[in-house]
Amino acid sequence: MLLLLGTAACDDSGVEPVSIAPTPAPATVMIQASTHASGTLDPVEANTIRVRVLDAGGETLMTSTGAFSEDPNRSFGPYGIDLDEASVSNARVEVEILRRLDASEVHLWSAVATGVSLTSGQTNTVSVEFRRGTLDDFARSAVALQSPPARLGIGESVQLASSPQGSGAHSPAWGTLTPGLIHITPSGNMTGLSAGAGKVVLASGSHVIVHEIEVRNVVESIELAPGALTFSSLRSGTTIMATVRDIRGQARPDIRVTWSASPDSVVGVSQDGFAQAWRNGSAQITASVGGVSATLPVQVAQVPMEIVFVESFASIELGEPHQFEARALDGAGYPVEAVDLAWSSSNGSLLEVSGSGMVTGRSVGHGTVTARHGSLQARADVHVRSRPPTVGYFRTSFGQGSHSQVWPIEIAGGVPVHLTSLSSAATAEIRVLFVDNPNNFEVSTNFTQYSADIEAFVRGGGVLVFHDRHVGGAAGYIPGAAKIDFMRDPRVVINVLDGGTVVTTGPGGILPETIAGDQGSSYHGWADLASLPAGARSILSTIRPAEAVTFSYPLGAGHVVYSSIPLDFYIDVHTPFAKIYAPNVVAYALHLLGFTPPTPPVEPPVLLKDVPASMAAPMVGSSTLHLDPVSSGSGG
Repeated sequence: MLLLLGTAACDDSGVEPVSIAPTPAPATVMIQASTHASGTLDPVEANTIRVRVLDAGGETLMTSTGAFSEDPNRSFGPYGIDLDEASVSNARVEVEILRRLDASEVHLWSAVATGVSLTSGQTNTVSVEFRRGTLDDFARSAVALQSPPARLGIGESVQLASSPQGSGAHSPAWGTLTPGLIHITPSGNMTGLSAGAGKVVLASGSHVIVHEIEVRNVVESIELAPGALTFSSLRSGTTIMATVRDIRGQARPDIRVTWSASPDSVVGVSQDGFAQAWRNGSAQITASVGGVSATLPVQVAQVPMEIVFVESFASIELGEPHQFEARALDGAGYPVEAVDLAWSSSNGSLLEVSGSGMVTGRSVGHGTVTARHGSLQARADVHVRSRPPTVGYFRTSFGQGSHSQVWPIEIAGGVPVHLTSLSSAATAEIRVLFVDNPNNFEVSTNFTQYSADIEAFVRGGGVLVFHDRHVGGAAGYIPGAAKIDFMRDPRVVINVLDGGTVVTTGPGGILPETIAGDQGSSYHGWADLASLPAGARSILSTIRPAEAVTFSYPLGAGHVVYSSIPLDFYIDVHTPFAKIYAPNVVAYALHLLGFTPPTPPVEPPVLLKDVPASMAAPMVGSSTLHLDPVSSGSGG
């Protein structure tokens, strides 16, 4: 028996029956298609047709499945189906057009005819009405989409759902009318492909729903918190929070933004959103993702939080200008440029300070300098000391100063001045005249020719320090010494007669009470204590206190310090005695001028109980004088 099935183009109202001439034998399935303008395009492409014949009891007599590639909106058929049964009365014929993919099926169209009588060897005409969906969908009155989205993000996947209206099972078919914009699976999972107005189709039975969806970037906006940044110190930083919202207004913490700053010389930002100030200026920070961006303005403006001095203490000479530098620092300790500072002094008569921080000492003492900016301030301590007196040095036999005279002056705190003459013009700029006479028998005319100038220097407030080997004629060439009884008497032992002066305790150290050499002489004579002028002070003596070896006396506005110690020898060979005594005796002269000498060294004093024979000053005449008294062995 052969069943020929024919259909005409159908819409939702049904299908016109087609009469098919009977044939005695089965025929090959043929599909005849004609254009049909009505109906709705299938959301899913069909690929299978299946026909089943059931008897009155519902038992399947035959199932035939074949390929199908036509549009059910067009006429198709006839299909020839070979039925093995001789004849069937009151049969049921079911036809389904569907899409098969692996093990799954999507039912697109269904038709059923009941009460069909099929006779063997005859061609039977069956009128069917195709409807969308499965046969079970026929009992339903409608179908609905469940909360479909109005927007779909590119790359975003959303599962669609439908709900049946009425009784019966529900096997919807899903599709899209815009495949370039939306991809949808047979189970209704759709994915945005590109931007545009997309359409998805839900078909179930005779019901079709077309839903429009705007396909666009999944990110709708980016919110930044805070909305603006102001940094008051360099290298300070904070984390910016970026909230990404999708097209449905939901926060999307899974979507990361890309951070950038411009200009990045003012502010920098990490990919974690940590912003840090680099220098003063304006900038902006941008967060972006998927073509959407948000910016926030940034202002870096340092605010001074502290004033500091580069040096918090200075010791300056009287009348000496000194530039102080103070800086304003921000909260992170970085300098703030172009900050106006107001300068002031704790004592205007002591310290004079300019608007730029230049300080000049006007009197000796201690004071402070203050730098202010608003309520911020800082102070620096200033000690104004007397200007170190200038000390001219001269060796009579040389007619100029010797380099070995420099170091005691420097240790004493004086300023050495090399002299080549003792005229009033040469000594006009010095306060102390440091002279030694290395000749045992006379004093060179290099000294005596300027006797009047030297006396005027002392009476005018200067100090003459004279160390003499000759001694015997000192009354004739030492200013103010005409009535002093001098005795040339080279001996070894020297005693400290007055331990309360800088001579015995000074910047060079502390002299022991007794100084002696094992041979030779430690001094070349002495002066009778009783013959010294009024106000004289005997500091070192022989073993007899009345014999002064080193003493001082006032003369006019100045002083004379005289000693019979052959200092030229001791300072030339740098003996332990000289290291203490030579700086101390110069410091004593400076002290007479009111200058405070440096403090003594902290190490214990050298106890000079014995002077080696090699350091004893030999007796030589002026004929043996050389420029280098050390190598010549000149002494006394």
